Order: sequence, then C-alpha cells, then structure tokens
Amino acid sequence: CGARETPKRAGGRAAMWTTHEGLDTLEVVDTVEGEARRRLGKYIFSQSEYNTIYALSAVCAALSLVASLVVVISYWYFPTLKKFSFRLVMWMSCAEAMAGLTGLFGNTGEALGLCQFLGFLSNAAELSVALWTLIIAYLMYASIGNVGEMWWLKKNEDRLYIIVGFVLPLVLSTLPWSTDNFGSTGAWCWITAYNGEDDENYTNGTLWRFLVLYVPVWIIVILISYFYYRMWSILGAYRGTARGALGDEQAKKLQKLQSRLKYYPLILIISWTPGTINRIHNSVVPSDPVSGREMIFFSNVS
Repeated sequence: CGARETPKRAGGRAAMWTTHEGLDTLEVVDTVEGEARRRLGKYIFSQSEYNTIYALSAVCAALSLVASLVVVISYWYFPTLKKFSFRLVMWMSCAEAMAGLTGLFGNTGEALGLCQFLGFLSNAAELSVALWTLIIAYLMYASIGNVGEMWWLKKNEDRLYIIVGFVLPLVLSTLPWSTDNFGSTGAWCWITAYNGEDDENYTNGTLWRFLVLYVPVWIIVILISYFYYRMWSILGAYRGTARGALGDEQAKKLQKLQSRLKYYPLILIISWTPGTINRIHNSVVPSDPVSGREMIFFSNVS
C-alpha cells in the first residue's frame, strides 16, 4: 500500500517510520513482529487506526465487564437469586468478566510475557463463555423436552459444569504455547500468525486460531441452534395440543417464550460471523488483509 519504512535499532527493538494513507507514524514493535510487518506493509495501520480499534474494543470490554460484575455481585448479595438456574448464569458472567478484563489491557507488546498471558487468558475466556451458553441451552432443552435424567444432570452438583465451562477452555488454550504463538497481534494480544519468512509460525498460528477458538465456537453455535429449535418445536406442539386447557394469560406467556427462543442463537451467529469472515479472509489471502476501517468494523462487531 505504498508504505515507507526506515528501520532503526534501539535496545533490541525495531522502531519504524511508516506512511499509511498519507500519515507518518512512529511504531515501536517487537523485532520479530516488526520484521514480519515490514515485509507486508498492508498489515501496518496508522497509529490513529490502532487507537480507534483499541478505544472501541476497550469501551465494549468495559461495558461487558461492568454488566458481568453486576450479575455476579447480585447472585451473592441477594439470597432469592441463589438458585441453580441463576448460578449457571453467574458462572457464565464470571467468564464474560474475564474476557472483558483482558480486553481492557489492549496490546502490551512492551511486556511480552504479560501479552502472551493475556492472549492465552482472552482465548480461554471467550471459549468459556460459549461453553457456558451451551450448558445453559442444553439444560433448558433437557427440562422442556423432558429428557431422561442423567447422572450428571444434578442441580446441586456444579463440578462437571465447572470442568466443561472453565477447565476445558484453559486446557485447549494452552496448545498454542507449544509453538510459541501467543503475543502481540495489533491492537490486542492473542494468537500470533505473522506471514513473513517464518512460514511455519504463520501456519501454526493460523491453525491454532481455528482449532482452539473458531471451530469449537461454531460447533457450539450449531448445537445451541439445534437445542433452541427443538425447544421451539416442543413449545409449539404443546400450545397446539393444550390450547383449550391453557388460560389466556398462560397461552400468552408460552407464546412469548417461544418467540424469544429464536433470538438466542441468532445473536450468537451475528456476533461471531463478522470476525470469522475476517479471519478466513486473512487466512486465505494473507497478502491482502482487510483495510483498517474494515478491521475496526469486524473487530468491534464481534
């Protein structure tokens, strides 16, 4: 994109002057990342674009963090909320709060160890939120669909849910450590995939991004969509067979519940589709990533 770079050395780091859309910006980045970005000028955004991406992400992360903490505090403060169903929502809010907290840090490339840890924690938190959503959806389906009771469907036993919702994401998110693929990815820290001379690093990072986040998330979205579709069908059939036995108020509540069910999987699909499209595009055509404005849009919609 007509980028002009003048690499300089300073304390083991690479300082670059870059021209992007007519603006000169000084960017201090890790030497490895800087060399990779220098070979692909289209990956270098102006400082204002980086600032905009981070600012929008930080606002979304802050709102998510505050809302999640309100749910968690409410559960422990109000005795009437200490029920199994709300406890599941509380656990999911804990995962969401962790995702929001990591989003506030942005890119801590100057502190590589912290950036790697935040990237690991961010991936685990996002996957954890999706898994807790799946757990809640399945238990709702099991209740409405009158699914036979199983040994792990115990309302006063959270151990299996915690293993699936928290431990499993943490274990899966450790895998990119094996190829040293956590670090700075622009405006935040996540799984690195730089397409420079280090083709192996790029291949590993790209695979990890899909294997430990996007593929599991879309499997979860498909399962959730199935469970909600089954609940929608069951409630519709019940309304048809019990139309005469239901009072007007009960019928309206049932209809309202049924109409709401379709929105939950739809929200997940809307939330994850832009980021997935962006990630697939960058993986298929790494030499022609989306522009800064498109990146801002995709990142913050997700």
